[in-house]
Amino acid sequence: MKVGTVCFAIERGLGYLAKSFHDNGIVTDVSYVLHGSIPTRFDWYPEGFRCGAGSRNIHQDETIRAMIRDVDWMLFFETPFDWHLIDYARSVGTKTALMPMYECTPSSLPFVPDLFLCPSLIDLQYFPDNSVFLPVPVELERIHWRERKYAEIYVHNGGYLGLQGREGTTKVIEAMEYVTSPLKLIVRCQKSVGSRHEKMCAADSRIEYECGTAQHGSLYDQGDIAVGAQMWNGLSLPLQEAFANGLCVMNTNRFPMNTWLPLEPLILPRSTSMGAAARGMKRIEISHVSPQDIAAKMDAFYCQDISHYSELGREWAIQNSWEVLHPKYLKVLEERL
Repeated sequence: MKVGTVCFAIERGLGYLAKSFHDNGIVTDVSYVLHGSIPTRFDWYPEGFRCGAGSRNIHQDETIRAMIRDVDWMLFFETPFDWHLIDYARSVGTKTALMPMYECTPSSLPFVPDLFLCPSLIDLQYFPDNSVFLPVPVELERIHWRERKYAEIYVHNGGYLGLQGREGTTKVIEAMEYVTSPLKLIVRCQKSVGSRHEKMCAADSRIEYECGTAQHGSLYDQGDIAVGAQMWNGLSLPLQEAFANGLCVMNTNRFPMNTWLPLEPLILPRSTSMGAAARGMKRIEISHVSPQDIAAKMDAFYCQDISHYSELGREWAIQNSWEVLHPKYLKVLEERL
């Protein structure tokens, strides 16, 4: 069975997601588009090919059309970039599957794929028809699990901060004004948090602030607790990776994260509201966590024994590994050909 995709080749969640499915043999054929602001990793897919300089009207690219005609499935991650690709695939008898991110999916789809591969339970709620729930597998060979014994070093990996600051990076920094414990907080971002919050980091000796792209595999080498305050997110690779690496995950208590993460470290939001992550996207529930509540939870766990949470993360990673889930993905695709 041959499975093609069109994706980004970038050091960001969406790029790592597609690469994982390629590296583990689900995706066999790759075409990638250039990102407008993040450098492309041309070495990731030496056998792949680039879709011109952008993503508009790529359904007219004969090279991509040839790939679609040659594969059994086209698997898209969050977006096909050009929705007409789904229409073209259907016209030549190639099946299409979309792994949706409910918060970043248009409120009205121009063309509907044959299958929704939902990576979280909230995606399944938004796409109940022609869908199946399958978590994104954990790459055990890239995970360096180690037991975290006591909560002393807190880590926040903010990446590019997410749409509308959805990772809660600035709130974690602001929380340190209310933290009374002599804990250490490491804040890593690939994009500046802004001069005001950078000054807040510089003024607090407990905070170590790093701006730039760190080696992906080293993000969880340090730290005991991965702290954040997500406003929304169905699939969250950073939370999965932190948990699988043995960190205690301290983030927003919201669905669906509270169905697979330990509840005690999670932070209840003060309120919720309805809105859209971006123009034209579906309306979603947005969680609002206060810096004071983040601080209270950080203080409550400081110097506490968290080895139990580390062990839970190791067990969860094994149960959701590529070794376990790879045959399930293949079965779903093969049965629907």
